[in-house]
Amino acid sequence: PALMLVLSILLQHRLVMLYNDLLSPAERAISRKFRNEAADILASMPRLKIVGITGSYGKTSTKYFLHQLLSVRFNVYMTPGNFNTTLGVVRAIREGLRPTHEIFLCEMGARHKGDIREICDLVHPHLGIITSVGPQHLETFGSLETVLQTKLELADAVKGAGGLPVGTSKKAMLLLSGGIDSPVAGHMIAKRGVFLSAVYFETPPYTGAAAKEKVVSLAKILKPWCGAINLFTVSLTKVQEALYANCREEYFTLLLRRFMMRCAAALAKREDCLALVTGESVGQVASQTIPALAVTNDAAGELPVLRPLIGLDKEEIITRSRQIGAFETSILPYEDCCAMFTPKHPKTNPSLADVLEEEKKIDVAALTEEAMATLEKIPL
Repeated sequence: PALMLVLSILLQHRLVMLYNDLLSPAERAISRKFRNEAADILASMPRLKIVGITGSYGKTSTKYFLHQLLSVRFNVYMTPGNFNTTLGVVRAIREGLRPTHEIFLCEMGARHKGDIREICDLVHPHLGIITSVGPQHLETFGSLETVLQTKLELADAVKGAGGLPVGTSKKAMLLLSGGIDSPVAGHMIAKRGVFLSAVYFETPPYTGAAAKEKVVSLAKILKPWCGAINLFTVSLTKVQEALYANCREEYFTLLLRRFMMRCAAALAKREDCLALVTGESVGQVASQTIPALAVTNDAAGELPVLRPLIGLDKEEIITRSRQIGAFETSILPYEDCCAMFTPKHPKTNPSLADVLEEEKKIDVAALTEEAMATLEKIPL
């Protein structure tokens, strides 16, 4: 009987192992399917901000505290209870995360080295919080050093803002419009440590209050990235009307851009800015061909013109716009001053000599002075 009992136990153990061997591929396939579904849900929410929270202790209470605090202003979702393993996070995403959520608080637990990295590879956190490093689960980690290394997997997964401290690269004047490009250009230059001021050119009544408010909103979106930003407006209504009445249509945009450069350069000098910044990219529109950019540069005088988007295509710029949270505002349907008087057949290969001949038809100095007299600083 004793021998039979031993054989029975061994047989049962072998059957269990065989069952697990047969079941494991199916379980892995199901887990992979659920994980891919969770990844697809996250990919469909590009504006969702994800905060990873881990620690030997305190991570759950920190998660609940942040949820209470952030929910005052944002639609926040957190992993429920102790759903802090990879499978738990997958389940939380599939069952609870909705397109209306703005922030996802993701608790990350671990018992082995690599557990945090596995969760991070799924959710790609924008921010990370490590609450503590202690001797919990030493039976699986083996040492406190391994615990530390595992928690730091979250730090390795969070990409920093990069760049240089604001102000370390002096000041520049951004020509800010209501489009997609110029806010991205401002962000890229600010990232290199440049303190920004910005000028928006309006043409009332051809552009209205809504267009101006759109630019104010974009400046406010840039503000957290830049540390601070001074916003000014200048009216080019008289300039635009003079161009329309006296100059050839194909030169309208180029001539207007030259007035923008003159006014921006004058304001830059007043604000101790050492360069101008624009959102121009080679060949994107008629006024951004290389000959056209050369003609525009001439009006900036001695100030260098920084064009951080110069080699990017539109899709790359849009991606960056989404990353800084400006895209949805940039595409609001309000006209800017260039769009209102766009010529049917703009000059794409201009010569400076021809442009200067066109400018002889108007009083450039008087119009520039009149435009600068409309200068207004907008509080943000």
